[in-house]
Amino acid sequence: MLETVTHARLRAEQGDAAGAVRILRAVLARRPGDAEARELLASLPGGASPPASAAARRRLQRFLDAVVRHAR
Repeated sequence: MLETVTHARLRAEQGDAAGAVRILRAVLARRPGDAEARELLASLPGGASPPASAAARRRLQRFLDAVVRHAR
């Protein structure tokens, strides 16, 4: 998978904050000093806190899916 800060930014702009967080964590695992990735991660919901529980992720995904559906 292509895991870059640009890809994460696009996912976040499309409403997939969880996907963006996952990508940014992968980027930071490879490049811990990447200030741009760290800054973007901190700006996203769930980016500055520990990973959410499975139930919380499902609730967030349902919410994001609804937002995307209503935006069309």
